[in-house]
Amino acid sequence: MPIWTDKHDLQVTASSEQTVQTLDQFGDGLLGFTTQVDIIVDLADTDHDCPVAQAYAAQFFASAETADGMQKAQAYLSRAKALAPHALPREQAIIQAAEHWCKTERRSAAKVLEQVLDDHPTDIITAKWAQALHFDTGNPAGILRAPLKVAAACDANPYLHGMLAFGYEECHLLDDAERAVHRAVSLNRAEPWAHHAMAHVNEARNTMDVGIQFMMDVSDTWTGLTSFMTTHNWWHVCLFLIDLDRGHEALDIYDQTIWALNQNCVQDQINGISLLYRLERIGLDVGNRWHGLAAQVAANASSQVSVFLDFQFLYALARAEHSDAPKMVDRMIARADTASEDEKVAWVRVAAPAASGVLALANKDYVTAAQQFAQALPFLQCIGGSHAQRDLFELFYLDALRGSEQWAPAQQILAMRHLGRPGVSWLKTQLQEAYDNLGLGQVLTGPT
Repeated sequence: MPIWTDKHDLQVTASSEQTVQTLDQFGDGLLGFTTQVDIIVDLADTDHDCPVAQAYAAQFFASAETADGMQKAQAYLSRAKALAPHALPREQAIIQAAEHWCKTERRSAAKVLEQVLDDHPTDIITAKWAQALHFDTGNPAGILRAPLKVAAACDANPYLHGMLAFGYEECHLLDDAERAVHRAVSLNRAEPWAHHAMAHVNEARNTMDVGIQFMMDVSDTWTGLTSFMTTHNWWHVCLFLIDLDRGHEALDIYDQTIWALNQNCVQDQINGISLLYRLERIGLDVGNRWHGLAAQVAANASSQVSVFLDFQFLYALARAEHSDAPKMVDRMIARADTASEDEKVAWVRVAAPAASGVLALANKDYVTAAQQFAQALPFLQCIGGSHAQRDLFELFYLDALRGSEQWAPAQQILAMRHLGRPGVSWLKTQLQEAYDNLGLGQVLTGPT
C-alpha cells in the first residue's frame, strides 16, 4: 500500500493522495470544532485501505459518548485492526488507542497516544485526541501535557495555542493561559477553543464583565462550528450572566441557542441541564423546559458510557418525574460492579453512591442527597469535565445541605465562594441565609 506525507510531515498509509488531503481537512475540522469533522466517516467508508482513517472514524464515534456511537465505532475499529499488521508503527499505536477507547478505557487510550507524541512531535491531531481523553478522565496535567509535546513543532498553528490555553487554565496557570489565548487569536481570531479557554480564565478570576465582553466581541465567529462548540461557548456566556444578575438573558440564550441547535447531541443536552439547574436555584421559573430536555435525554439513559454525563441525564429525568429515573439509578449502581480497572474509581466511588443522591435531590429528599454526595465528592475529579462543569455537582451538594438545614457546612462552602466572588448577589443571599440560621445574622449585614 502506498505511503504518503500529510500536512504535518507525518507518513500515512492510504490508497491515494486524495485520501491524505481529506485526512488533512478532517484534522482541521477536529482542531477547529467545525462541521467539517464529519467527513472522516465518508472517508473511512470510501478508503478501506487507510488504517488511520478507520481508527479516526472509530474514535470519532466513540467520542460521542453514547451507546449508539460505541456500536458504530466497532465496525471501523474492526477494519482498522485488520489493517494493523501492514500499518506503520504510528498508525498501529493509534489503532491500539482506538481499541482502548471503544472499551471505555480512556486512560489507557490517552497513555498510548502520548507515547505517539513522544516519537512524532508534529502530530497535533493525536495531541487533540489525547487532550480530549484527559479531559474526559479529569486529568488536568494531561490536558496540558499533550499539547506541550507538540508545542515547539506546531507553534505557528493557532489551534495549538488554544489547546495550551485550556491546559494552562485547568492547571490554574491563568497568566500562561491568557498569553496562549492572545497568541491563538492573533493567528486566527475565530479560534473557538481559545475563546472557551478565555471564558474559563475570566470565570476563575471573577472578572465576569471582562469575560462577557470578550465572548460577545468574538461571538460573530461562532459559525460553521459543531453544535457543541457553539452551545458551550454560549453556555459560558450564560454563567457570566447568572453571576451578573442577568439570569433572564441566560434563559433567552437557552431558548435561542443552547436548546435550538442539536437536541440529540449529548454535550448540548448537558449544557442545557446544568444551565436550567443554575437558573432554577437562583429563583427563575423555567416552565416546562425540563420535560423537553428529559424527552431527549431518555434515549441515552440506559447507555452508562460516562458517569459525568449520566449524573446530568439522571437529574433531568428525575426533575421531569420521568419513570425511568429510578431504573437509571439501578443501572448506574450495577455498572459499578462491572467497571474495568481503568474506570473503576469513577463508577464505584462516585457513581454508585451519588446516583441515589441525584435522585433524592430532585425529589427534595435533601438529607439522603447530602449523605450520598458527601461520599462521592472527594473523588469527583475522576469523572472528567472542566472545573466549571464539575461545579454543578458541588452545587448539588450545597443545595442538599441547605435543603436539609445543615447550615454549618453550608456556611463554610458559601463563605469560601463569597471570598472569590463578593459581588455575586445570589451568593451573598444564600450566605446570609446560612448566617441567619446559625444565629450570626449580623455578620454580613453588620450590627443593628
